Amino acid sequence: MAQQDVKPTRSELINLKKKIKLSESGHKLLKMKRDGLILEFFKILNEARNVRTELDAAFAKSTEKNQSSLCCEWNGCSQINCLYSEGIP
Repeated sequence: MAQQDVKPTRSELINLKKKIKLSESGHKLLKMKRDGLILEFFKILNEARNVRTELDAAFAKSTEKNQSSLCCEWNGCSQINCLYSEGIP
């Protein structure tokens, strides 16, 4: 903090006290804002994790269906619900 030439008067003391009080309240407000943003970030992070889990499950399911349909094509099966899709050779 830079030093200032302060006149040793009562009015100057009052003005400095007001500036200090304003600075402290502004600092407190910024801390509260930061805490709120952190909470919001963690909420979004949890939602993203849930969506990613659902996406991974859907991808695994679609990959399994795709592989079983390819298996049916290679084995000459034209039925949708063939034994190869159920894992029975």
